[in-house]
Amino acid sequence: MSNLFIKTAVRSLFTTTSRNRTINQAKRLLEDYMGLADGLSREARVRAVEVPPMRGVDENMRRWSFSQVSG
Repeated sequence: MSNLFIKTAVRSLFTTTSRNRTINQAKRLLEDYMGLADGLSREARVRAVEVPPMRGVDENMRRWSFSQVSG
């Protein structure tokens, strides 16, 4: 019985740790993203830029502005 308890506790710890790590990483990325947005002028936010061709990126998905990406 204690073996089952330990397995459950360890799995829960791994799940929680992983989830918390992911949440914290997402929060840091959001802060970075918002800082980037704050540093751009309105003109820069709406100016579309074209990225080079890449595997898996359709031709019609290569030209976006910061505002279009951020929704």
